[in-house]
Amino acid sequence: MKVLITGAAGFVASSLIYFFNKNDPSIEITGIDDLSFGYKQRLKNLNLKFINQNIETFISQNISKKFDVIIHCAATAPLPDNEINPSKSFENNVVNSIRIAEYCTKINCDRLIFFSSGAIYENDTVFPSKESTHHETTLVYPTSKMCAEHALRGYALSYKLRVFSLRLFNLYGPRQDYFRKQPPLIGYVTKCLLKGEKATLYSNGEQRRDYIYIKDVYQIVKILLDFKTNDFYTTINVGNGVTYSVNEIVDQLCKIANKELKIERKLAGDFWDKYPDLFNKPLPLDKNIIIKEVNKYSEANIDKLKKLLKFTPKISLKEGLQECYAYALKYFENN
Repeated sequence: MKVLITGAAGFVASSLIYFFNKNDPSIEITGIDDLSFGYKQRLKNLNLKFINQNIETFISQNISKKFDVIIHCAATAPLPDNEINPSKSFENNVVNSIRIAEYCTKINCDRLIFFSSGAIYENDTVFPSKESTHHETTLVYPTSKMCAEHALRGYALSYKLRVFSLRLFNLYGPRQDYFRKQPPLIGYVTKCLLKGEKATLYSNGEQRRDYIYIKDVYQIVKILLDFKTNDFYTTINVGNGVTYSVNEIVDQLCKIANKELKIERKLAGDFWDKYPDLFNKPLPLDKNIIIKEVNKYSEANIDKLKKLLKFTPKISLKEGLQECYAYALKYFENN
């Protein structure tokens, strides 16, 4: 089987490539990434054909290629980065998704796995959040993912392209970013523990989210590579259906590291203060939106995941955090 993976040097894609190499070495992987957000170092020792190009250029030069499945991971993911440059966000997250769908129709690839986001449920008030056609979004990132889903659904129905939109909740794993301006919680806390740095955390730490480990996501993708269905467009929540607070995650990481973490707590509204341009405009971003985002609750209804794919996430939070910490320990020792 020949598989194209976009955003290859990102956390999600590079992790999938690692698991494919380890468990399904017969799969031939081509990975593309323009390295605007990904790190080429993540691809070290991985078996793939890597092409350092953006999606538009790659498509224009590879119209005669044949792929059995395309896994579309490429996106601008950090929420404030999307908010800072919304037009770029919509090009990366929406237009590039449309380009990939059209590419599928031109090379006779009838299966596309798209990484959407549980962030589209940002305004939900009834939990756990269940798959449905449309959601009212506020911030640029979830709005871009919702728009991409609508576009891909149209392509799926018009061209009989089988599209699976995976709505990822709080995804974590060993290859997460430690260094971006606003890194994900688990990568950030792990780095602070290993480097003896004080962690700045926002709000009271009682915010609860649904976390899913990357190894479980790989198992879902593996099922979808040749999953039989009569539906051309399918959305699936990818979470655990269980929530954990920030404080519970920090406590668990401290136990794993056998260290105490020094914490400075700040107000939820200060969370994006590293992005002053959002607030220096004549019409600034409403800080109440940030407060709501920091304190929001998320929980996935995974009935569809269990019923349709016959899959239940296997990796406990403790096991996942242990693997994250062990990976980070080696990473910082070698770097």
